[in-house]
Amino acid sequence: MVTNKTFPWYEFVNFGDDFEAAQTFIQNIEVHSGLDIPESVYDAILETSHEGFWNSKGERIAILLGDAPSHDSTKSSNSIKDVLNYANKNGVRMNIYPVVLGPNPIAITNKNGPVMQSKNFINSVYPNPTSGLISINLTNAEALTLEVFDSEGNKILTKQLTESQNRIDITNGKIGPYIVRVYDKNKNYDFRRVIKTN
Repeated sequence: MVTNKTFPWYEFVNFGDDFEAAQTFIQNIEVHSGLDIPESVYDAILETSHEGFWNSKGERIAILLGDAPSHDSTKSSNSIKDVLNYANKNGVRMNIYPVVLGPNPIAITNKNGPVMQSKNFINSVYPNPTSGLISINLTNAEALTLEVFDSEGNKILTKQLTESQNRIDITNGKIGPYIVRVYDKNKNYDFRRVIKTN
């Protein structure tokens, strides 16, 4: 295990071909809540380049799991453009997709029962692809919170929903994929992927 002095939160573990060690490591991961919601995602991705991982002659697969988007430029040394430029310069082919694991870092259960479960809140999101105006039809008029994330994992919209028929506008957003997510008071959630074409 390597701990970096520049980024003291960064640790690197090389499991090689030891599947059991990797499995044990994953099973022992503990999730804790914290006040610093954004993560230094792009700093961590680039930091792996110093470990020799990107220089492997074999096929490389990197899986990045997180519960929040990256820090902005005021708190991060690197951006998504830095990661992509570095990859292109070093002949590393990669795709980066934002993956949201859960709306908030909270316990899996509370006094009301299970929370953060995938549920069927959304009937349809259309048109998809879209030029910016999106209709969201819910299964009922239950009070829900809506969030929209852009292709870099940045939350660009939050809205309280109380009707089964809703509209949002991402006309001023960038072209690319978006995540439309809704969740209830217990953090049970549903989401759809939407592509903005112009």
